[in-house]
Amino acid sequence: MGCGYGRVVFELLPYAKTIIGIDTSKNSLRLANQLKKEEDNCEFIEMDATNLSFKDNTFDVVLCVQNGINAFGVDKLRLVKEAHRVLKPDGIALFSSYMKQFWFPRLNWFELQAKHGLIGEIDHESTGNGTIVCKDGLQLGLTDVNDFRMIGKQLDLPITLTEVDNSSLFCEFTKDI
Repeated sequence: MGCGYGRVVFELLPYAKTIIGIDTSKNSLRLANQLKKEEDNCEFIEMDATNLSFKDNTFDVVLCVQNGINAFGVDKLRLVKEAHRVLKPDGIALFSSYMKQFWFPRLNWFELQAKHGLIGEIDHESTGNGTIVCKDGLQLGLTDVNDFRMIGKQLDLPITLTEVDNSSLFCEFTKDI
């Protein structure tokens, strides 16, 4: 979910039989398809992550990493619920968010992206307290431990939380057999 130009997909190809990357950005998907070259075990499709066109119980794993849960600007409960719907029994949906302690490296990374025209200019007056706001309307917040726990509780899903290097928080939602 939110595969962009396929950076994570390409790293995972040696470990998966098939990978389907979805995104709403036609430009990112176009680049992903150019970069995949002769890889035949991946496909890139334009699709809304909150309204997947896949059947129930389709995937072993659903990934929404690199802060997609916040970057999409959609209802987080709906996003997780839809990921859970397409999981096979005993499947895992993995989401990630940045940690508050990672603020300055994260802000610097987004400023670099803005400088290269990949996102809009940073609105420094509105940016702060864990949220990066761009003048083009993009807002990128955080989902913390309590937020993930609340989502799991509201959807009655078991979760596992893992913090990595004080930079990222990963949340696994599992689907019972």
